Amino acid sequence: MEKRRIAILDNDLAYTNMLLNYVRTSEYRTKMIVKIFTEPGMLEEPDSFDLILAGSDLLPEQIPSAIPVASLVDEPVPADNAELKIYRFQPLNQLFSQLTAIMMERPNPWRLTGGEEAEPSLISVYSAVGGSGKTALAVHLAATLAFQGSKVFYLSLETVRSIPYFPRQPEKRSFERMLYYLQAESPYIQSKLEQYKSIDPVSKVEYLDPCESMEEMEGMTEQDTQRLLWLLKQSDYDYVIIDGDSAMHTRAMASLMASDRILWLIEDELNHLTKTKQVYERFRLGAGKSVTEGKLPEVLFILNKYTGSLVNDIGGFGFPLFGHLPFVPDWSSLHSASQLFADNSYRVQLMRWLTKLAPEARGEEMTC
Repeated sequence: MEKRRIAILDNDLAYTNMLLNYVRTSEYRTKMIVKIFTEPGMLEEPDSFDLILAGSDLLPEQIPSAIPVASLVDEPVPADNAELKIYRFQPLNQLFSQLTAIMMERPNPWRLTGGEEAEPSLISVYSAVGGSGKTALAVHLAATLAFQGSKVFYLSLETVRSIPYFPRQPEKRSFERMLYYLQAESPYIQSKLEQYKSIDPVSKVEYLDPCESMEEMEGMTEQDTQRLLWLLKQSDYDYVIIDGDSAMHTRAMASLMASDRILWLIEDELNHLTKTKQVYERFRLGAGKSVTEGKLPEVLFILNKYTGSLVNDIGGFGFPLFGHLPFVPDWSSLHSASQLFADNSYRVQLMRWLTKLAPEARGEEMTC
């Protein structure tokens, strides 16, 4: 994909150097070319840029109307502002995310950008029974893949959200706003994703804050889910990790069917295995009716809370094990999200079978 070109007009050299250094050391180094100018007269061939960002006292004149011009301002800008104003002192990842959103909404017709890239791998983490550690696995998987250098998006589709494992900005109501634009079939939906997503400062996992409203999640349709996942597949992520809902409703079914792989958590407990078998049979029946072309998503069963030996004949229930994760006693009564990342044994075991997610690396089933 051709890099987007941004011209920045500003006479604060310390600030512009900070912007340049950020681009050079962040993911945007493969996406953007940034040029710095201190006077409007120095800006030649403005139509060669996708965006012009200028201090309020240096806004250029006689710029082709097709090229978006945003102004750098010193006061915070409301989230719903319609003007092209960028708050100078916000975190740089948010600033460049806003610039990307502007360029997506208002592309320069004289600039040709685009090209085909590999689609991301969609991995759903699912369990038929609540409280099985689904969110813990989804969050750990997303963070581990990101630490390995992959670009990862974490998406929670739970009706009732879990405790926040990534920093939250509830005032943004990111998921609710995205859902509104999805249902409105907005042509600017891709730029809205850039605008409303957040980035975890530690792992660099990108995500939407989970929905705060149970009613809005319950109203999310199969079509809404398909549109959102299609949007993420058009983005430049390596992986999209879906933290699905345990209830087998249309939203959950749509997310499972859109996935490349499903990591299905099970526990060595008779009631859990009995319920899981019923739900899995229903899933297979529904999946068979839904698939008109292509193939079904690959289901990989993960035994969670493994203590070192088995009580039940899990294979007899029809669940060939791909891997297992240990029982972590400290997680029995969580008091903070940071507690989830404090135990090393879980992460070590996850790393042990994570490489087997590559199709060429898999062969035999996992034995406990």
